Amino acid sequence: SFAKVGAMKRPTLAMPAALVAALTVTVAACSGGGDPSPPQADADGARLPSTAPAIAPSRSDVNEQPPQQRQDGLTVIATCDPCELELYTDFIIGGTDIEPPELSVYTRGSFAYWWDARFDSLSEARELAAATEEVQSDLAALGVGNPGAQAAGYFTNVFIHRGDDDVFPSYFGNGTGYEGDDENGGPVFAYLAYPFDEDLAANRVNLFHEIFHVFQGAATYDGVPVIDADGPFERAWIVEAMAEWYQMSRLGDAETRAFENVAAIAATPQLPLWAFFPRDEPAPDDGLSDEAVEALFYAAGIRQYSNGAFLYYLTDVGGIDPKELLDAMYLDLTTTPQELLFDGVGPADFRRHYTEWAVATTADFAYLDPATVALSRETFDSFAAQAPAGSLAPHAIVLDGADPSGTFSPDAASRPGAWAYNVVRIADPQPGSVSFTLNGDRTGDEGTSAHFDGAVLTRGGDGGWRTTDLTMLDQTTGEATVSVGDTDDEILVVVASVPERFVGDETYGYALTVTTS
Repeated sequence: SFAKVGAMKRPTLAMPAALVAALTVTVAACSGGGDPSPPQADADGARLPSTAPAIAPSRSDVNEQPPQQRQDGLTVIATCDPCELELYTDFIIGGTDIEPPELSVYTRGSFAYWWDARFDSLSEARELAAATEEVQSDLAALGVGNPGAQAAGYFTNVFIHRGDDDVFPSYFGNGTGYEGDDENGGPVFAYLAYPFDEDLAANRVNLFHEIFHVFQGAATYDGVPVIDADGPFERAWIVEAMAEWYQMSRLGDAETRAFENVAAIAATPQLPLWAFFPRDEPAPDDGLSDEAVEALFYAAGIRQYSNGAFLYYLTDVGGIDPKELLDAMYLDLTTTPQELLFDGVGPADFRRHYTEWAVATTADFAYLDPATVALSRETFDSFAAQAPAGSLAPHAIVLDGADPSGTFSPDAASRPGAWAYNVVRIADPQPGSVSFTLNGDRTGDEGTSAHFDGAVLTRGGDGGWRTTDLTMLDQTTGEATVSVGDTDDEILVVVASVPERFVGDETYGYALTVTTS
């Protein structure tokens, strides 16, 4: 989670106003399924490894100095003497009631690891340092510089937090944020607050995610300064999606929790990549319970995390260089990452990758291990169980397999947005031939030229899927015919909306004609 004060604990989401406030700060500061086996790292080391062991042990060559107590009473355990960087204490000490004698700090590399001096947290600090150095090494190879604090001459702060038992304020929960004083022209730096209420190895997914957030506030990318800018709101999704991508690509299927949030995609596929509010927000007179409203916002809000799976698909299945993702995050903070990806990957290839990902996601997340998918669905169901009827729309149109013939269109609430998709379901189809003709509207409801793609999935009795691509005759018209056998039990048509549109809530209508023989 990424916020200025008091990050959200994943996957519980704040209500809209709080979420908007947090992400406004974030934006200003940062800016057929394919082969299910992710490719190995490139020979030049530019690619991230697809799997990783447990957190590497602390380096034995670190030159730790004996604990020293400063004149103000702060206990410092340093690995440098003298240190080129200074401790930044204005926020954690000057902005709270904490006194220096209450704290201990371990400095290593360009990071300072703080804890309540009543606890012995040096071993945890060393392990955090080892993990931070892994992430730092990964990202340095991709051109990501160090956090802004280092460029200003300070250590980047990491707080080892023990909940209500220590001296840190409650908003030093689990997540990343900013500290400093920008109102008076002072420095503003990323920090990480990390709770050690579980075994570190069990938290490595969360740890890689949160440490990545610290480096999202890098001072440079490929040696060029990263300039803060108030970009469009549609940039916000990339912050959590990229942190999810990093944990997914770094850990792979070896750690099922790395993909714990992906199931939200399949529940609301009609929403654009950048959407993380419901298309129709609940009104005070809707009569919904607090639990229903919370479930509704969870189901839509978790998408900013779940769409990390699309970025994972691009790099680890589609073979796109991770540099394309980082370029989209850093190169132009005044536009959107989805437009930068569209231009960087190339319109035809980016559309193809998106459609293939939508199809693979519909086919039970064919690019992921089944155990990973099962955990994600279980997690999503537990949080979204109270969502209002009809608010989750995995299928935009449902047809009777005994007689699916006719021409059908989704209702207004189910029409796909830009970079979104619909799924049309036919259960228990009869043996024979089924033909589909897609006739999309030429423009969206705001006048943008439409562009569709898609495929037909047929599931056999063994649970496996057969994929038949729609043959697109032009940007909005396509067709496909499939043969249905005696043991086939389901047909799903994926209609992907991939226009040259990268902001807003515009929707794109279509008609699907089904004929049988």
